Amino acid sequence: MDPYVELVQTLFNYARSQFKDLKTFYFHNTIYEYLWEDPPRRIKPFPVEELVRFDPETRFIIIGDASMVPYELLATNGSLHVGERSGKPSFQRLQFITKTFPHSLWLNPVPSYEWPLYPDDSRDSTDLPDVRAHP
Repeated sequence: MDPYVELVQTLFNYARSQFKDLKTFYFHNTIYEYLWEDPPRRIKPFPVEELVRFDPETRFIIIGDASMVPYELLATNGSLHVGERSGKPSFQRLQFITKTFPHSLWLNPVPSYEWPLYPDDSRDSTDLPDVRAHP
């Protein structure tokens, strides 16, 4: 995501002026048991299961380059971080989010024509059921 930091910051700045209530969470590669309220993802974890407390009409937008390896999406405890062992594969967390928030989507800053150019060991979220990805 490093090449897209400035673009995403611009998007967030614009979004703050358009939405009456904007909450920003962070994650690395894909979503596991927690989202994070702090950019370094160390201090303020937010359990994904707590998202059910939000209004279902919430516009839930995920922004990421989807450059995770299949293991991170599909394996139980698929996180590459030793301390993150939630018992559910990431794709189930993504499905939970899309079922909880009908107005959810994944924005990928990488142009769609480049998605097939990702290394063989990574994939984009468009291959997953119920996850709507957009360039």
